[in-house]
Amino acid sequence: MAGGLLQATSLPVIVAATTIGLKLDAIRPANAAALVAAGPLSVIVFPLTALPLLNRSRESARPGPEEPR
Repeated sequence: MAGGLLQATSLPVIVAATTIGLKLDAIRPANAAALVAAGPLSVIVFPLTALPLLNRSRESARPGPEEPR
């Protein structure tokens, strides 16, 4: 899950896709602006969400204390 969030931050792809969509008249300028505005938000929010997930998975993978014999 954390890896997916970290890889989902692809602002250049969003900008390129909206530019192509505008050139082809496939999307309206307001929609393109909204998509581009959401891009930086994902660049900020997704890593902040992924880091606690990574820490949680590291803690669960860490071996616990050994039991006394």
